[in-house]
Amino acid sequence: MKFLDSMNFKILAIFCCFVITTQPIHSFAKLHKECRDIPIAQNKPNIKSKSGEIKAIDMIWNSDGAPFEDARPAIQKIEDLGFAYFSTFDLNNDGQDEIFIRSTGRSGSGGAAFIILEKQNGKWKEIASFLGGFVLNNGSYPKYNNRYYSITLWTRVGGEETYQTVLAYKNHKYQGVSSQLIPYTILYSKDFQKFILDNNWMCWKNWN
Repeated sequence: MKFLDSMNFKILAIFCCFVITTQPIHSFAKLHKECRDIPIAQNKPNIKSKSGEIKAIDMIWNSDGAPFEDARPAIQKIEDLGFAYFSTFDLNNDGQDEIFIRSTGRSGSGGAAFIILEKQNGKWKEIASFLGGFVLNNGSYPKYNNRYYSITLWTRVGGEETYQTVLAYKNHKYQGVSSQLIPYTILYSKDFQKFILDNNWMCWKNWN
């Protein structure tokens, strides 16, 4: 599948690394199967090349509570453990996974809601909060800490407009690099509609 480049509407390739299955391997499986075959990850993903990318649905999500016991107090301050799904991924290849939270309470028609926590000086801190299914990639942006993967996400605003936003790491958290309106010719293409619905776990026929 091909979508917009994060900076100037060049073509951006989205590389897939998931497996479609009919077996309920985690908490989303039943919901997925009831609406359509949304891909369900079976193995923890990794970015194998400079151009490689990981979508939200490529990650393994579960509702078993805090993935690290020492993170429980930090998570409980911002999210009800009973209304969230969790995943982990090492965003800067330092050997310590960050925590991804998918909030069912904050999600809406604009997209799924996500919060990311990082352990900084022994304490878990919120480093990102956004609405809309995302892709992790190896974006390189001046004045940002490019040891961390960048995040590209898509959020619907109002009834018809969808924006593509890029976040990069700076000063101990993710910050906005760019945001741009997606042209209708791309927004209403069949491939993009399926991609964005799947990446938000939405059982709708159309995104807009």
